[in-house]
Amino acid sequence: MRTGLKRSIALCMMILLLLGTVPAAVFAADGGCEHAGVAGAYVSMAKEAATCLVDGHEEGVWCTKCNKFILGGETISAPGSHNWGAYTDAGNGMHKRTCGRCGETETEAHAWNAGTVTVEAKCDREGSKVFTCTKCAATKTESIAKPAHKYVETTVAPACETEGYVLHKCSECGDNYKTNIVAANGHTFGEWVEVSAGDCTHGATKERVCSVCGKKETQNGVAPGHKYEKEIIEPTCEAPGKTTYTCSVCGDTYDTDPKNRLGHHIVKMEAKEATCQETGLTEGKQCDRCGKIYVAQTEIPVKEHKIVTIAPITPTCQNAGRTAGSYCEYCKTVFEESVDLPKTDHNYVEKIIKAATCTDSGLVTKTCTYCDETVTEEVAATGHDYELVVISEATCDVDGVGKKVCKVCGHETAEKVIKAKGHQWNKFWTVDKAATCTAPGRKSVRCAVCNQQYKSKTIPAAGHKYTAATTSIKKATLTRDGVVRKVCAVCGEGEVVTDVPRVASIALSATSYVCDGKAKKPAVVVKDAEGNKLVNGTDYTLVYSTGRKQPGKYAVKVTFTGNYSGTKKLYYKITLAAPKTVKAAVNAKKGTVKIAWSNVVGAQKYVIYYATSENGTYTKLGTSTTRTFTTKVLPAGKTYYFKVRAFSAANGKVYSVYSPVASVKIPARADTVYVTKEGKHYHRSTCVYMQGANMISTTAADAKKSGYTPCTKCIGE
Repeated sequence: MRTGLKRSIALCMMILLLLGTVPAAVFAADGGCEHAGVAGAYVSMAKEAATCLVDGHEEGVWCTKCNKFILGGETISAPGSHNWGAYTDAGNGMHKRTCGRCGETETEAHAWNAGTVTVEAKCDREGSKVFTCTKCAATKTESIAKPAHKYVETTVAPACETEGYVLHKCSECGDNYKTNIVAANGHTFGEWVEVSAGDCTHGATKERVCSVCGKKETQNGVAPGHKYEKEIIEPTCEAPGKTTYTCSVCGDTYDTDPKNRLGHHIVKMEAKEATCQETGLTEGKQCDRCGKIYVAQTEIPVKEHKIVTIAPITPTCQNAGRTAGSYCEYCKTVFEESVDLPKTDHNYVEKIIKAATCTDSGLVTKTCTYCDETVTEEVAATGHDYELVVISEATCDVDGVGKKVCKVCGHETAEKVIKAKGHQWNKFWTVDKAATCTAPGRKSVRCAVCNQQYKSKTIPAAGHKYTAATTSIKKATLTRDGVVRKVCAVCGEGEVVTDVPRVASIALSATSYVCDGKAKKPAVVVKDAEGNKLVNGTDYTLVYSTGRKQPGKYAVKVTFTGNYSGTKKLYYKITLAAPKTVKAAVNAKKGTVKIAWSNVVGAQKYVIYYATSENGTYTKLGTSTTRTFTTKVLPAGKTYYFKVRAFSAANGKVYSVYSPVASVKIPARADTVYVTKEGKHYHRSTCVYMQGANMISTTAADAKKSGYTPCTKCIGE
């Protein structure tokens, strides 16, 4: 009661103190601070609870001058220790605990125990060990290293097919490895013995036995295949045609490509009118394929010429003319050609009225003797006709003197210098000494007037000249060298002997092509025994097989010429590419599969195969000239594998390799059949007996239970 009252009074005084209404005497009477009553010296302090280790205090008034409570502020004692809870894992190898009173935490490292082995370490695996903290129960796991293997050695001797070795095997885990490996001895086979002979379609079979282990090996020879010779029998108007293949070894034969007879194709043979040069023909009829005559043509005799004569016309200076001629009015054959003649010139006769002199002009009249036409013309003065009178001759390099005198009137000019002529050097060389086959000669350029030499030059020796007439050749072949001997055709001396190495190799630039629709023409390289290349067109010529676009076998014929002789045939082939892609799509309703594939250039048709496992035995399904094929109904619930290869017989039989494999599974389906109300059999929907009928769908099992039997035409049971 006393404490509560004291707190109430203290609280009231603090309020009054804060408002500045408490007289200083109040504190003085109570023995208070010397700063009592000073404004701002006292503050109110709220209650502060004690912590586990630090005391607290009640609310009160605090003097900021002497730093102590002057009213209230009773001490609240601390317990002196924390109230710790249990340790918990704090991560990173640490654990912590928290005081339940003050919330303070304390962290320290885990205290691990000796650990417990959870997985025992063995030579083929590591072990593991778990450690637990003794304070918080946290755990950690550490691995235990593998111990070493305990190997036991076993020696194995080599055999025919197996190697020998020393085996090291661990007795604990079975791990093993081999050392001292020795190769297998290999079989000791005897000689091959033929056990069955072959024929065109089967190769011979041979067998040999190992004398050590008794193992047998069988060798199947490659069947040589039929050697078919192709005979094409073309159809005629009255007989059909075909292509027959006959094996020249065993006589096996078959026909392909049947062709119907052509039948006669009757055409009109045009009539031909007779002329005066050729006989004519009447109209006829015949077959233009085989030439059979149905209506023969009759010859019409030749007509006689009807000759037309052309009269001649004499040309004059006024009119053109022509020569006489003749021709046939029917055939226009010219017997005598009439040639046009041009007008003639005037035939003038001149009469001099006044003669012209060296310095004066003259006059003359002209009269045509044909037409009497007359013209008068002035004749120009003739001018002096000088000739040079030489007083002293000029030479090539010395001047001369002369004067000009008119030959008509004798007029003379003053003397003049006649300049030196200068050398007239010939344009061509003059051979002073001819060269021979082995000795040089000499030639020079000289003046054509005085023969003075201007320059000279040596003429090289001509060298020997060899001609075909003085050359003998022993031509080289594929098996022997050749030789060429030459004698000079000019001097008859010397013999040049040239060895011609034999032909050593003939090769094609390629021996196999894949058909792409373009003609294939491999280059040919020919070399002699010394490695020199021979020249096409000079040393040999080439003839290629015709076509060379379709799949098949083709030849190149090499014919040697020049210094070589002999022929050689080289062969190359054009193959078919395999279809790159194959797709198979199932018709679940019908139970059929439609197979489609990519186009192959050059293929005439495609062969389709199937199997029930990808690597099993494939059976031929059929052929197709298009790029699709639809199978018959296949049993449901099975997976089928399909592949395709292209085929061509354009130039012998050629197959491509197989395409990639496509697979498809036939889904299970109801065995649906159909019956009619009045029928006794069950049928497929495609059966001819069901067309137009009122079909009732059911299953084969139910149809049998109802007394129906299968249709032998479409079900076939």
